[in-house]
Amino acid sequence: MLYIRELASPALDNLERATGLHVQLAMLEDGDARIIDRRIGKQDLPIYYHIGDAMPPVPTAVGRLLLAFASPTVISDVLDDDAFIWPSFDSPRPTPQEIRDDLDAIRRTRLAVLTTPGAPVHSVAAPVTDRTKSVVAAVGVVVRTGTIPLQQLVPLVKATAKDISRRLAGPKPRRTLPPWEEASKARPSA
Repeated sequence: MLYIRELASPALDNLERATGLHVQLAMLEDGDARIIDRRIGKQDLPIYYHIGDAMPPVPTAVGRLLLAFASPTVISDVLDDDAFIWPSFDSPRPTPQEIRDDLDAIRRTRLAVLTTPGAPVHSVAAPVTDRTKSVVAAVGVVVRTGTIPLQQLVPLVKATAKDISRRLAGPKPRRTLPPWEEASKARPSA
């Protein structure tokens, strides 16, 4: 997790600078979207989570994207019994079948765009893949509803996901030792 966060950090910074918006990087963990990094952006948003927090996957673009590429067992665990968490804002709760249909569309387009009626925020997310082309994370942008057309953000979010994926597919960067560790390695032990 820290390795992905470290490699993604410059790309997340670039996305936040380019958009001025709230940026998220998440991974799927135990059926939840775990936020592994974020940038706050300039919009005042009703977002109350921090790095390390787990969010339910269904009401967020990063979570829904991760769920779309999860195993059938994980999808069933989240959607079966219609017990998934849905926010309290005034919007119709989707059925598990509607969510499954949306997950199919996300897999086809490799993009999650959430414009839930009545929600104070909307979001868009794209998949981050590793060397094997498996989806290992999702990068997304969250905006205050009605401020920016999400389609305007799609190319930026996709480019950021592609940049992070390219970094993950490359060789692991060599760790540069701090001077005190280099010095201790150079000294013969007594």
